[in-house]
Parts: sequence; structure tokens; C-alpha cells
Amino acid sequence: MKRIKQVLVRTERGASAIVVAFAMMFVFAAGALGMDIAKLAYHRQQVRAAIDAAAQAGAYALPDAATARTDAIAFASANFSELTLTAADVKFYCVVAKLAAGGPDTSQFGIMCDPGTYNAAQVKCSDTVCAVPCDVTDQCNMISVSKDTVVKFDFAPAIGIPTGNTGAQTSASCRGGCGVIANNPMDVVVVADRTPSMSSSEVNALQAGIKRMLLTMNIEQQYVALGTINKARTVTSGCLTKTQLSAPTYDRWGTYIGTNPYPGVWVPQRFSNDYNKKDLAGNWVANTSSSLWNSVDCLEDDRSGWNTHLAAALKGAGRYLYGSEISGAPANNLASLPDRTAFGVPKKVIVLETDGQPVEISNAAASALNLTNTLDPAAKSTSTACRNLKTVANSIKAMPNALIITISYGTSSASCGTEGNVGQVLAAVASPKNGVASDAQNTCADATQIAAENSDGDWYYCANGTEDLKNVFAAAMGQVTGNTKFMKIDGVGD
Repeated sequence: MKRIKQVLVRTERGASAIVVAFAMMFVFAAGALGMDIAKLAYHRQQVRAAIDAAAQAGAYALPDAATARTDAIAFASANFSELTLTAADVKFYCVVAKLAAGGPDTSQFGIMCDPGTYNAAQVKCSDTVCAVPCDVTDQCNMISVSKDTVVKFDFAPAIGIPTGNTGAQTSASCRGGCGVIANNPMDVVVVADRTPSMSSSEVNALQAGIKRMLLTMNIEQQYVALGTINKARTVTSGCLTKTQLSAPTYDRWGTYIGTNPYPGVWVPQRFSNDYNKKDLAGNWVANTSSSLWNSVDCLEDDRSGWNTHLAAALKGAGRYLYGSEISGAPANNLASLPDRTAFGVPKKVIVLETDGQPVEISNAAASALNLTNTLDPAAKSTSTACRNLKTVANSIKAMPNALIITISYGTSSASCGTEGNVGQVLAAVASPKNGVASDAQNTCADATQIAAENSDGDWYYCANGTEDLKNVFAAAMGQVTGNTKFMKIDGVGD
């Protein structure tokens, strides 16, 4: 009997060893699978971080959709090199408020964004907003990035599972009001360079860029005036920005003084709040009969042989922008326009675009550069002109709520004498952002450099072709009109 018991014990011990062996195999297998599952979860987190970064970076470039797509792809790769984001993974939308009856509030088209023609079946809505598919040629205010990735397992192939998928993840980021018209009052003076160095096609691109910018703006809160390089006089054709060199009997502000080689005004088109309107369907569209649109259309008429008088033009814009706040400055018409106190204190914005180095007749005397005086003629010098431009800009930036945005068109590497190149000077003229000075990172010689310069978050922009020029005004204004935020809309953003 005792021997039988001993045999049974030995047998049970052998069986236990087999059970333990099998159990250990399952434990090790589970552990191995756990490591692969952890690896899959890690990659999913990496995909999420990458597409969030991509969406946020792309949104900063809106409404310039082409740059937004390029930036999104670049930032995704920078944050997760294994993620190959393509153009097909990036989509654009126009986000507006949702009507109580359902569907997008189309009256916000032209204020928030403009989707152009769209398929209503593809519109996605949350409880408060709707995302309308937006072609890249239109004015989009939201970018959506969607991506999944395949992960190679290390241990699971042993049981026939070689890979796993993170699952598609979608991140959407919107710029500006995003369905809610945020309080953002502004007084904007656009100073456009239409000197002869700008070809007809380039002036056409300049006009298109300003018009595209206007379509993104809100007439209730944002008043816009138009300045020119060089000065302009009103003529019988009704073109406020038209240049007329005959009978030079007006000073820089249009006052009759007798013979003067520089007649006219720097800001011929006064502040306007009628540049957009609602059509019969209640949608916001361009008001092409407004004097502002007419003035933009007239930019090319009667262009003179004058040089690029940047310091004087910027000074003229600043004096007009601040009106009676500067002693002796020409009065603007802001007091005659609707009060915007309820929206807050307006930003005072100058958008200066130029394709040339300053080669104006210049005066380095402090009295000439002070905003309380006109910039009187003296010796001609590129270095002095560039230095004067920075001095005038500093005087304007010292004024309340001032913001100067500069756009260099095809001239970033041109010489500014002892002041460096034109790009560096225009960057110095632009306002700092968040306490950091605007800078010129490169010469904007190609699309890559332009994209880098225009997405670095400061107030200096560049363009090197007509398509760039068409887009950069709206992109610059997009920076002023609002920050970015992630959006959660089923089918568009998780």
C-alpha cells in the first residue's frame, strides 16, 4: 500500500510539472502579446501626437490652404518620422454656426470662410457648428488630418498575428471665429506698392490678394482704408487711387500750395465698412460697387515713374491711421462710422506690401522723421531711406494698439545698403509678436523658404510669385483675426 502511494505521488508530481510548463507557456505568451499590445498603444499615441501637431501647424497658415497642407505634412514627419502623411490625408473645411433648424448658417460665409460650391451631403455638424467641405482654392478656416499606421509585432507572429493597426485617428484645428464671430475690431490701412517695377500681372495679383483678404473680414468690426505707393489724387474717372502728375499743386495731404513735385495723398481711400454685403440668399459676398473695391481695381491706372518711397508711405499711413491723435495729422473718417465700443478697443493695423528697396528722396533729420511732420526732401540714399523706414516704423509701433505687418514681394535679398537686405529691414519694420522681434529667416528664394518664412508666427511675410502674392494677404490677416483651436466634430475631428 505504501508503495502504491509513493507511485501516485510521483505521478501527480509529473502531471503538475506538465501543467506548470503549459501554464508558463501561456504566461510567457500573454506577456509577449502584452508587449506587442503596449507597442501598438505607444504607436497610437505617437500617431495622435503627430496629427495633432500637423493640424495645429496647418491651421496657423490658414486661409492659405496650400501652405497649410505643406506645413501639416512637415510637422507630422517631424513629430513621428515613421508616419508618412500625404496630401490625401489632409482635408479642409469651412466652419460656421449651426442653424437652430439644422445645417450650416450660410450667412457667415464670407465672414468666417467661403467654401465655394460644396456637396451638402458631406457637411458634418456638431451641436453648435457645421463643417462644410472647402476646396483649397477657396477660403477655408479648418484643417482636418486623418491617419492610421501599421505596426509590426515582435512576438505575436509566433501565433499568426504579424502586425496590428493603430486605427484611423483624426485631428481638426480651426483658425479664427470658428462658428462664433469673436470680438476683434480693427482699423486696417493696406499700403500697396504699384510702382512701375510691379508688372501688370503682378499688380493684378496684388489686387486679387487684397480682395481675397477683404472676403475674410467682418464689416461690422473691421474698417479698411487703402494707401498707395506712390501717392494718388482723385481724378474725374472716380478712381481714388489713380495717379495724376499734371498740375502738381497739392501737398502730401491734398492741400493746394502751388508748385510741388509730389502731389496727392498716401491714403486716398478712406476707411470703409461696406466692402462686403449680403446677397438675396443671405450670403456674404463682395460689394463690388463700394469705393474700396473700386479703388483696388484702379491701382494700376496711370502708374508714374516715381521710386519706392517706403518711409514716406508708411509715415502717411500711420498719420492717417491715428488721425487727430497725432498733431497736424490728416483727419480720418472713423468718427463718422458706426461705434464699435461693444466689441472692444480696435487694433490699429498697417499692412505694407512692397517689391522694391527704398530709394526715395530721404531726410535723416529727426524733425523730418517725427510723425508730427511730413517727410521733407533731401539727399537721395538707399541706406538713409532704409534707416528712415525703420525709424518711422518705430514711431508708429510706439502708438497705442499698433500692429505693422510687412510683405516683401520678390525683393528680400535686394540691398538696403548699410542696413542689410530688404527682407531684414522689412522684418525689423514689422511688429514683434509675443515680445519676440519679427525676423527674416531666409531670402524666400523658393517655395520651401517662402513656406518656412510665412509659417514662423511673426508679422513679416514674403512672396516670390503672383500666386504667393494672391494668398499672402489673407494669410497675414488670418494671423490677426484669431488663434487656433481643436474642433470635435464627428467625421472631421475626434
